[in-house]
Amino acid sequence: MARRRPGKRAKDAANFFELQQWYDTIRSDLSSCKRELKIANTISRGDRADLVATRKEAKTANRQVITLTKKQKAADEAKQSAAWSGGAAIFVTILYQIFDIVGFPIGGHQRDWVNFWKHEAVNGVILWATTCVFALIYKMTKQSGSD
Repeated sequence: MARRRPGKRAKDAANFFELQQWYDTIRSDLSSCKRELKIANTISRGDRADLVATRKEAKTANRQVITLTKKQKAADEAKQSAAWSGGAAIFVTILYQIFDIVGFPIGGHQRDWVNFWKHEAVNGVILWATTCVFALIYKMTKQSGSD
């Protein structure tokens, strides 16, 4: 005898015996589903605990990496800043040596103008302006390099 598929309603059963068989089948399927659900929940709880532990570990590691990166970045910026500032000072020194030989931009080799150009205040202003220009060049190269 071929087994009939359970109907949607109890009225669809041919007799009470068939209704009992459907009920027993449904109960066994339900208990099997509950067992599978319990196993899946147990596994997922363990996975969840692992996930939480992994996230916590990653967060701690990320904080350490960020701190290390910030310190490294600050050190790199300080080195680059010192290099560009030193480059500006060297450039002004070489420029003054050239002016000493060729003549200063205003006044040439006239004694009064030479004293003016060699004064510490003028030298400081030119050094400051050159450093600003070098800083601007550094900033422009850094922006174009990060794009």
